[in-house]
Amino acid sequence: MIAALDDVNRLPNGARFFKCALQVNPFGYVKRHNNDSTYTDEAAYNEALVDALVADDIEVIGITDHYRVSGIRSLREAATKAGLLVLPGFEAVTKDGVHCMTSAPMGQN
Repeated sequence: MIAALDDVNRLPNGARFFKCALQVNPFGYVKRHNNDSTYTDEAAYNEALVDALVADDIEVIGITDHYRVSGIRSLREAATKAGLLVLPGFEAVTKDGVHCMTSAPMGQN
Protein backbone atom coordinates (compact mmCIF):
# COMPACT_ATOMS: atom_id res chain seq x y z
CA MET A 1 0.00 0.00 0.00
CA ILE A 2 2.87 2.42 0.71
CA ALA A 3 4.04 1.80 -2.86
CA ALA A 4 0.58 2.91 -4.01
CA LEU A 5 1.07 6.19 -2.15
CA ASP A 6 4.40 6.66 -3.88
CA ASP A 7 2.64 6.06 -7.21
CA VAL A 8 0.12 8.77 -6.33
CA ASN A 9 2.87 11.29 -5.79
CA ARG A 10 4.12 10.64 -9.32
CA LEU A 11 0.75 11.41 -10.94
CA PRO A 12 0.47 14.76 -12.76
CA ASN A 13 -2.07 16.11 -10.27
CA GLY A 14 -0.76 14.00 -7.37
CA ALA A 15 -4.26 12.88 -6.38
CA ARG A 16 -6.04 9.56 -6.05
CA PHE A 17 -9.10 8.64 -4.05
CA PHE A 18 -8.94 5.71 -1.62
CA LYS A 19 -11.92 3.74 -0.35
CA CYS A 20 -11.62 3.90 3.43
CA ALA A 21 -13.20 2.56 6.61
CA LEU A 22 -11.92 4.94 9.26
CA GLN A 23 -13.59 3.47 12.34
CA VAL A 24 -12.87 -0.23 12.54
CA ASN A 25 -13.10 -1.71 16.02
CA PRO A 26 -10.79 -4.45 17.29
CA PHE A 27 -12.03 -7.66 18.88
CA GLY A 28 -11.67 -6.34 22.43
CA TYR A 29 -14.12 -3.54 21.73
CA VAL A 30 -16.64 -5.97 20.27
CA LYS A 31 -16.34 -8.30 23.28
CA ARG A 32 -16.83 -5.44 25.74
CA HIS A 33 -19.82 -3.93 23.94
CA ASN A 34 -21.54 -6.79 22.11
CA ASN A 35 -22.00 -10.00 24.05
CA ASP A 36 -24.00 -11.45 21.15
CA SER A 37 -21.00 -11.56 18.78
CA THR A 38 -20.70 -14.74 16.74
CA TYR A 39 -16.92 -14.58 17.15
CA THR A 40 -15.50 -16.14 20.28
CA ASP A 41 -11.84 -15.59 19.48
CA GLU A 42 -9.76 -12.76 18.11
CA ALA A 43 -8.22 -14.67 15.20
CA ALA A 44 -11.61 -15.65 13.74
CA TYR A 45 -12.91 -12.09 14.17
CA ASN A 46 -9.85 -10.58 12.50
CA GLU A 47 -9.99 -13.01 9.59
CA ALA A 48 -13.69 -12.39 8.94
CA LEU A 49 -13.31 -8.63 9.26
CA VAL A 50 -10.29 -8.40 6.97
CA ASP A 51 -11.94 -10.69 4.43
CA ALA A 52 -15.03 -8.43 4.41
CA LEU A 53 -12.92 -5.28 4.04
CA VAL A 54 -10.97 -6.75 1.13
CA ALA A 55 -14.17 -8.05 -0.51
CA ASP A 56 -15.61 -4.52 -0.31
CA ASP A 57 -12.46 -3.06 -1.93
CA ILE A 58 -11.50 -1.07 1.18
CA GLU A 59 -7.90 0.14 0.89
CA VAL A 60 -7.35 2.13 4.11
CA ILE A 61 -8.66 1.47 7.61
CA GLY A 62 -8.51 3.30 10.89
CA ILE A 63 -8.48 0.90 13.84
CA THR A 64 -9.85 2.59 16.94
CA ASP A 65 -11.09 1.64 20.39
CA HIS A 66 -12.38 3.85 23.18
CA TYR A 67 -9.36 5.20 25.09
CA ARG A 68 -7.26 2.13 24.19
CA VAL A 69 -4.56 1.26 21.70
CA SER A 70 -3.35 -1.93 23.35
CA GLY A 71 -5.78 -4.25 21.58
CA ILE A 72 -5.17 -3.33 17.96
CA ARG A 73 -1.91 -5.13 17.20
CA SER A 74 -3.25 -8.45 15.86
CA LEU A 75 -5.92 -6.77 13.71
CA ARG A 76 -3.33 -4.33 12.42
CA GLU A 77 -1.03 -7.20 11.48
CA ALA A 78 -3.82 -9.14 9.74
CA ALA A 79 -4.96 -6.07 7.79
CA THR A 80 -1.43 -5.10 6.79
CA LYS A 81 -0.74 -8.66 5.65
CA ALA A 82 -3.85 -8.42 3.43
CA GLY A 83 -2.46 -5.26 1.81
CA LEU A 84 -4.53 -2.67 3.67
CA LEU A 85 -3.03 0.60 4.84
CA VAL A 86 -3.71 0.88 8.59
CA LEU A 87 -4.05 4.08 10.61
CA PRO A 88 -3.87 3.02 14.27
CA GLY A 89 -5.54 5.22 16.84
CA PHE A 90 -8.13 5.59 19.57
CA GLU A 91 -11.46 7.26 20.15
CA ALA A 92 -12.21 9.70 22.96
CA VAL A 93 -15.52 11.21 24.00
CA THR A 94 -15.88 14.75 25.32
CA LYS A 95 -18.08 15.64 28.27
CA ASP A 96 -20.62 16.90 25.70
CA GLY A 97 -20.74 13.50 23.99
CA VAL A 98 -18.66 14.44 20.95
CA HIS A 99 -16.60 11.48 19.71
CA CYS A 100 -13.09 12.38 18.56
CA MET A 101 -11.05 9.99 16.45
CA THR A 102 -7.27 10.18 16.61
CA SER A 103 -4.63 8.37 14.63
CA ALA A 104 -0.93 7.83 15.18
CA PRO A 105 1.68 8.27 12.48
CA MET A 106 2.07 5.18 10.32
CA GLY A 107 4.85 2.96 11.53
CA GLN A 108 4.23 3.81 15.17
CA ASN A 109 3.13 1.12 17.62
